[in-house]
Amino acid sequence: MIVSKCHGLPLVISVVAGLLSPKEKNEYEWRNLLNNLSDVLEEESVSKILLLSFLDLPPNLKNCLLYLAVFPEDSLTFHREIYGLWIAEGFIEARRNMTLDQVAEEYLEELIYRNLVQCEYYYGVEKNIRIHDVMREMIISRADEFRVCQIFSEKNESTFERKSRRLSIHGSMETFLETIEDSGVRSINYTSNTDDELSESSLVTLFEKFKLLKVLNLAFAPLRRLPKEVGTLIHLRLLSLARTMVEVVPTSIGKLHNLQSLDLSFSSVKMLPESIGELHNLLSLNVESSFIRELPNTINKLRKLQFLFASHSTEFIFGIKSSSGVKIHEGIGNLKNLHTLGVVEVHPHKVGVIKELQQLRKLSLLCITNLSADVHGRTLCSCIEKMENLKQLSIFSSSENEILGVQHISSPRFLDLLELVLKGRLERFPDWITKLQNLKGLELSFSRLINDALSSVGDLPNLVFLALNQAYDGEELHFNEGRFLKLKELHIRKLEGLRVLKIDRGALHRLEYFKIGDCQKLKKVTTGIQSLGKLKDLTIYDMPVEFTAMIHGCFRDLKHAPYIGVWNLFDQQD
Repeated sequence: MIVSKCHGLPLVISVVAGLLSPKEKNEYEWRNLLNNLSDVLEEESVSKILLLSFLDLPPNLKNCLLYLAVFPEDSLTFHREIYGLWIAEGFIEARRNMTLDQVAEEYLEELIYRNLVQCEYYYGVEKNIRIHDVMREMIISRADEFRVCQIFSEKNESTFERKSRRLSIHGSMETFLETIEDSGVRSINYTSNTDDELSESSLVTLFEKFKLLKVLNLAFAPLRRLPKEVGTLIHLRLLSLARTMVEVVPTSIGKLHNLQSLDLSFSSVKMLPESIGELHNLLSLNVESSFIRELPNTINKLRKLQFLFASHSTEFIFGIKSSSGVKIHEGIGNLKNLHTLGVVEVHPHKVGVIKELQQLRKLSLLCITNLSADVHGRTLCSCIEKMENLKQLSIFSSSENEILGVQHISSPRFLDLLELVLKGRLERFPDWITKLQNLKGLELSFSRLINDALSSVGDLPNLVFLALNQAYDGEELHFNEGRFLKLKELHIRKLEGLRVLKIDRGALHRLEYFKIGDCQKLKKVTTGIQSLGKLKDLTIYDMPVEFTAMIHGCFRDLKHAPYIGVWNLFDQQD
């Protein structure tokens, strides 16, 4: 009866399922929902059922959902960006024994569970969030009504009402500044719809008009220079210059004593000022870019810092330097409130920074690069053994042939680890990995194991993502029935000795995404890929002609897969 009320509309079905999921499984609760559906769906209105799902939310989640209206249409938003904004806006309630990030994660999971937002997972852990177009229309209208935020654009300029303290600007900054005089605005999220550069004079005017700003999000803005007047925004909690062209952060940023989050990810920043050490209330710093190679030692003065992510990208695609770290100085152990530390590069001949990691007992994410087994191995293992709160761990050796000395871990306390990335040679498969019963994502790169690596990980009960990149030098990989029971995504690349891939009938029965490439000796698959009944995406690249021909012969049996791609990366032929 409930399903019939949904009129066969997929969005309505999924949202009604989300409405039903948290309720008690008894006839009274279900019939009560049915009666409510009957009232709102008399006119078969999708918007009414979406409104019902919104009204069913607890108050703390209503604001979080409505705030997603600030993001552009059809955009994918990284979950950590959402967390930072929710926290800066004061939407996240502090709870005993939980960080604000953990509470924000719980809020987002609830919205996903109720099918109110769409989620794309990678590594089994990381999330990109998207809002359905129809849902977004409802969110925008309600966000305005509940005064959570308002959208300003050229389309609604004439009817725009100055009543919200949180504004999302879609369009011209100059037009906005000419229209709005209200100095009570606390939050501005800016999205440009042109390639015209955002002028320094416009920002100076913005800072003068809105001195009470707590949130200023200029991500993706066509901005080359941040004026020194930013230092007048003494109430600012969050400043994002992500993916802008800003090259220099002015020293006046040291005056922003209430700053909690500074995001420079993928920007062009070449230099961080020494005065960053003056930001004593800073909680979050993200300086992922193409230029930064080293952070000033004044970073170690930021005793309230909880989030430190600093890396630079390179031209490598698959190499061990594809995500290189940024050098940090000794004294990092002073930052005892850190929950996130990555990507940091250690000195090739010193262990001082690594020794200090044992003082960072609150870490939930650690990514560390440039490791040498002889210099760093035992010290690093001793430190991370003590980290009870680790959820994501990435360890990279200094080169593809350098041994990654992680075998010294004997009794890990981080048994709740969700994601593990190991890049470097392994003498043998680390036994401690088999103890990670909650592990969802595993990547092994350049491991060059001789024994079948799958024999040790196939029984991990919650593994949903597995990537093997030059991880195995054997001639045969065998996926047995009854193992990898939850695996949804499998990447295999450059297993140079691999000749035979065996997939038992009934094995990998949940696999949805399968990518395989550059295995030049692989010409045979026994039982076959066509037995993967839930496959959605099969991508094959840089494989031998014989393997490609075999896949073409299976196309008829793979008609259930929406996407099949066979291509050559280097010749650029589809």
